[in-house]
Amino acid sequence: MAAVAGVCAALAGLTAKYALSTENSLALIRLGENYIPSIFLNIWILKGILAAMTLALNSVMLTLTAKALQYCSTTVQSVITTSAINFLTTGLLGHLFLGEYIGWTGIAGMIIIQLGVYIVSKDNQKVKHK
Repeated sequence: MAAVAGVCAALAGLTAKYALSTENSLALIRLGENYIPSIFLNIWILKGILAAMTLALNSVMLTLTAKALQYCSTTVQSVITTSAINFLTTGLLGHLFLGEYIGWTGIAGMIIIQLGVYIVSKDNQKVKHK
């Protein structure tokens, strides 16, 4: 649940970037003009849909975060997992959809964060079994 909450948070950030940027919205319109009905190709309608998607994804993320807090063995494990997955997914989505630069430092940071999540989850399992 915590991992899915992190993905929802990253997707909410991506939809917000498209909703708030006219340049990104226009690129989306150009990309979809052959596949999307013409009524949705109006920039203000598209921005409204993207803003609604941002709010919906944030709502789902909050719901999943609350459920993850119930199911994870500790609060720290839930929060760290959600944050780490959010950070990793945001970086990858930003690179894939917006052409944002990650670089070796960013990749190393993502790996270290994932290792930290793994260590925290393993430590929590050891404490739980004792």
